[in-house]
Amino acid sequence: MEIIYDGIAKINHLVAATVYFPRDFSKVFGSKIDYGDYLIYRFRKLVEVEPPANIIEFPFDYDLYDDWLKQSRGVDSEENRCLWAVEVAKNKEVLEYIKLKHPVMPREPSHEETTLFIGYVPVTTHTEVKILPEIFDKIINLFPPLPAFKRLSLLRSSGVVLLVGDSFAGMEGIQNLTEYLMDYVNRHVRIGAYDGKKVEVVKIPFRFKARNKTPDSPVFLPILICGASHDVQYCRELLVYIPDVCSCLINYLFGITKPIDYYPMIPWDEIDSFRQYCYIRSNNVVLTKRSRKFKLLTRIK
Repeated sequence: MEIIYDGIAKINHLVAATVYFPRDFSKVFGSKIDYGDYLIYRFRKLVEVEPPANIIEFPFDYDLYDDWLKQSRGVDSEENRCLWAVEVAKNKEVLEYIKLKHPVMPREPSHEETTLFIGYVPVTTHTEVKILPEIFDKIINLFPPLPAFKRLSLLRSSGVVLLVGDSFAGMEGIQNLTEYLMDYVNRHVRIGAYDGKKVEVVKIPFRFKARNKTPDSPVFLPILICGASHDVQYCRELLVYIPDVCSCLINYLFGITKPIDYYPMIPWDEIDSFRQYCYIRSNNVVLTKRSRKFKLLTRIK
């Protein structure tokens, strides 16, 4: 038997996956972990199970488990809770009884799971452009009136905070910059640095800043959205799929007098595709279907 998580075990291809109700959860974990976080951790563990897997989910019934312990003369432990779960998963009658007794199972609060989206706005400009820090407060007006970011627990939050880089990044270091930003934001979230905030400036280290820029090569403005999964997804869709939102963002940052070409926001994991597009465009190669989505947006003059 392989123990995957407390109350979840795998034997051959069978995965017995129990879920604790709040009353039973406190008996097992005490105050070591938030209940909502437990449900999210549990879901993540099930997602990581390697196929093929026959996952059977059902509520943990402490009354039945106590009877089983007495009969087996065992002591309460993670291993015994997993052993009981496996035996129940194999017994159709007991499994059916538990599901009738507890028809509704707790589910992970995925809409509250703290999520970080990192995107980059590629900008091509032939003049030196400095980001105007005094307009950062205006940026939040591009989005619906979502609440400010608030950390609810280790893994959950409400609202969002929009984070904008204080300078441009070059294409070559994007992967390393993304890893840096992930670690930077996660550390700040853990200590509550963004609680109550809607917009924040992120200082980009010198080693990631754009240097030796050629006239037609784009530089990248980092835009990060951190907060509750549902709200982050909505804000991401506004920036990625609605050109007007991205256009307003560029206008806010640079004003409307600068000659700037820009592209829609690109999620960090699509930068390689954009790199391919830039090569194709600079070498006059016929665009592939995939690279056409990086169409240059209206020039700001």
